[in-house]
Amino acid sequence: MFLSRILFKSKLSVDDVLKVKLFKIIVNILGIALISIIFLLLIGSLFAIKLKSKYFSIYGVDFDLFFYPLIILISIIGVGVLFANKKKIEKINNDIKNILNTLYYIENDVANQLLLLERDFVSLDSKFTKSDYINGKYDDYLNENNIEEAKNIIEKERVEYSNRKPLINIDNTDERIEKVILTPLIMDFGYKKTTSDKIHYGVSPSKPMTEQIIDLYFGIHRYMSKSPYKIFKVYPFMGITPNNYDIKDIKSMLNYYFEKYDRNKNLFKIFEEKFEDRFNKEIISLDLEKCNESIHFKSLKDYFFAGIKLYPSLGCDLSPKDSKEKEKIKFIYKFCKKNKIPITIHFVTEGFGAAENVEKLTKPDKINYILNKYRGIYFNLAHFGLTEENGKYKETEWNVKIKKAISKKNKIYTDISCKPYDVKNKGLDEKIDKAIDQNPLLKQRTLFGSDIPVVLLGVDSYKTYLEKFIQLSNKKPNYKKFYRKNAYNFLFGK
Repeated sequence: MFLSRILFKSKLSVDDVLKVKLFKIIVNILGIALISIIFLLLIGSLFAIKLKSKYFSIYGVDFDLFFYPLIILISIIGVGVLFANKKKIEKINNDIKNILNTLYYIENDVANQLLLLERDFVSLDSKFTKSDYINGKYDDYLNENNIEEAKNIIEKERVEYSNRKPLINIDNTDERIEKVILTPLIMDFGYKKTTSDKIHYGVSPSKPMTEQIIDLYFGIHRYMSKSPYKIFKVYPFMGITPNNYDIKDIKSMLNYYFEKYDRNKNLFKIFEEKFEDRFNKEIISLDLEKCNESIHFKSLKDYFFAGIKLYPSLGCDLSPKDSKEKEKIKFIYKFCKKNKIPITIHFVTEGFGAAENVEKLTKPDKINYILNKYRGIYFNLAHFGLTEENGKYKETEWNVKIKKAISKKNKIYTDISCKPYDVKNKGLDEKIDKAIDQNPLLKQRTLFGSDIPVVLLGVDSYKTYLEKFIQLSNKKPNYKKFYRKNAYNFLFGK
């Protein structure tokens, strides 16, 4: 599943890999390299024949007559192929670099991932680049196992910037930032129906939501204890794939973790106070509590989760026909409508595809049911409905659906997560501006997002991703709403 999503963006099952489909994809990606090797082998073979013909007759043919013309012809063709595919070769090299970069990042635990992102964020302000914590000395001490000196650097940094308000002044822009809210979208990786009897460990791979919550909870605490800045407030969305649970489990989860959620109160202030209370402690525990035969985390009971995440290509049917599945998803919709809890929906076909019927589950018409029945819910149809093709962003039927769906009669938003705006200009701003021309309400309903770590497959760092978009928003003031006012309204607005 990881190889399928991260390396090839192709939806391969275990059986597909065993049927050599994966090998075909690898050959396609490495095609230029293979062609180069074939040309080298051809030239080598000709020299071997030439050497042999010097001492032995080869079927009475005078090989010298056409040896050098052949070498020249093959060389010209080889150079021509490489030159014609120069951009493709550069792209392959860049893709490999991005893949390695992504793998290095995700090999870190949650705390260190947050610390890496924070360092990227503060380094947008050039004043921080002189800091030993940012410029590499801190990492050098850690690599040398000089923990005492590393701690001294963090403490010095903490003291130096403790009273600086606002903390970050982003270079070449008018942006001044004190705190940043992150909303990690927990994905329900309780895979079903992904077994294979053709391999020994062919059971369904999984990292259920429960284990991810534990990792995230303790990761946030370690981040808060280690960071000299503590600029991140982390309010996760709960991932639910309804067919992984019984209806009673879904009811129990939502009633337990969102019991006190109330948009009529000052949600922004409540979440901030709860976050500080939870994570500004030296010792932290994750107490368990039994509720209606289900076990829940007592420490996360109120205002830990800021919303719900639904991921169709993992098996979440937004409008199922099966009566049991319909009962589950209807309960989620009704609960979120009543309590005004935001829902983010992965709204493109690209992504992790674990369900057998991915194409059917990710059809844009799947949201028609939502649009007609549940207009009061705060929905975010993620990724702007755009896909990338030949280095440019391409409009799709998902994008068309989003532009038509957003109206004053509903509370539907969209986001531009995992859509890098880089120096080569993939046309993201053109697509956004065109969409806004067609539906001006998108100015108030578009959200900024990153989709870390998946976005690292298309950009070298979180810093670059932020820097390019903030610089763009400095030229196009409407875009600032995406990560300020619009995001606030989606998460906390009444």
